[in-house]
Formats: sequence, structure tokens, C-alpha cells
Amino acid sequence: LNADELQLWIDSLRTVRDKLEADGIDFVIVPGPAKWDVYPELLPDWARSIDGSGPLEQLLQAAPDLPIIDVRADLRAAAQQEQVYSSVNSHWSDYGAWVGWQSIVECLATVDPRFATISAPAITGVDYVQGGNEFGGWGFKAAEPDWSIPVLAAPLSPVDVTIDGRETETRGDEQRIGLEEMPATVRNPGATLDETVLLLRDSMGTSLTPWIQQAFSEVRQMRHGFDLGDPAGIPDIAATAREAGATVVILQFAQRHLNAPPDLRS
Repeated sequence: LNADELQLWIDSLRTVRDKLEADGIDFVIVPGPAKWDVYPELLPDWARSIDGSGPLEQLLQAAPDLPIIDVRADLRAAAQQEQVYSSVNSHWSDYGAWVGWQSIVECLATVDPRFATISAPAITGVDYVQGGNEFGGWGFKAAEPDWSIPVLAAPLSPVDVTIDGRETETRGDEQRIGLEEMPATVRNPGATLDETVLLLRDSMGTSLTPWIQQAFSEVRQMRHGFDLGDPAGIPDIAATAREAGATVVILQFAQRHLNAPPDLRS
């Protein structure tokens, strides 16, 4: 990012933070790590030779006051034992998102002590299945199933899902909310915290949704709009949080979206 682009990100995110803080609403920012930043050793030689700091490092260094949760170190550590991304998919796997959620809840506990009661669901291991192949059209495929999923020690609490105001349905084991299903409201009477979270996200957030929905009794989910190329598609975050009665806002976006600063409405 050039200096102006970096400052636009900083000013925009600080404005959101300050408005939410004035309303007594907690705020965290979760960049969904790019696969190449978790597995840099697997990049081709030509790419490794030019690898350096990017927009996320710039933002972390220039604005340490922003509530950014950087989950990359924990993902890199977990990747030494199990895969956290598929070889044929740019999104973190369900297990990768579970690792990321562990990092997030640890950081949330430093934001407010009440979040210390949240934890990632216990698991007994990791299984591998065939996940979505983003590169099949070019003739690439995984040599073996490599989409990692956590084996849960206990079933998830069922949740009630309302997609775009339509009839509510109850979901048990499969609780992922796809990008095409938003806006969505998910309610869980058995959640750890009886609070409402506004989750602004993209497709990287899909694998996070079951873990967030187990933590909060109500999760309002909508697209952040950074990837739409139209500022009108970016919601007014502070106003939306107030309307939803949210006590916390989680802004999750794929790391690559930092490459171009949005006209972020506050």
C-alpha cells in the first residue's frame, strides 16, 4: 500500500472503532489469513524470492492501537501437525478456522473479562475429506482428501437459522452459513454468552460460523462489501450494530482485501 492507501485504512477503521466504543460496543478485526502467508515455504522459488511485508504487516506496524487479531502464528504452528488449508482451495479448512477461533477467543478475553467464558469446542482429532476444488477447471486436484475437519468431542448445540427474513429452520451438525445465505440471523439458546454479535464477513468466515454461533446467543451475519467494488454495498457498521442491539462487532475479511482500501462507511 502507498502512504495514502494505508492511511485510508487506518482512518476508516479507527472511525468505526471510535463510534462503536462511544456506543459501548466491543470491536475486533480478524483478517482471514491468505494461504501463502501460512505456508510460505510452499511458494514457488520465484515467489519466495520476492516475498516481503505486505498490507497486513503495514497495518499492524502503523496502527498498533487498532483491535486487530492476527491468527497467522497459531495457524503456522498447527500446520506443522495437520493441514489447515486444502491444496486446492484458498479458504482455510474447518479445522483451520477452529484453530483461528482459538486464537480469537484468547484475544477476546483481553478485550473484556466476560469473554473469558468462551472457548473453542473440544475436539478429539482431525479427519480429512474432499473439500471444494477451486482449481478443477484447470485440471488440478488434490492427490488425496485434504480438507481437514475437527472431530468434535460432543455435538454442537442446535441453532435456529433465519436466512434473509425467510422461515426459520433448525440446524444440528451442519451449521456453516454460506456467503450466499446472508444476511442471516442465527439464534442459539444454549450458547455460552447471552449476547448479540454483529459478524461482518466474507467467504473466509463461512468455516468460522459454527464456532461463533456456539459462543453467542444471537449472531447477525452480513457481507462487509469490501469485495463488491461499490461503496454503496458497504454497510454503516456502527448504525447496523446499534439497530441489531449488538454488544460486540467482529469484522472478518480475507487478507487479500487489504490490497485495495475501501471507501469504508462508518
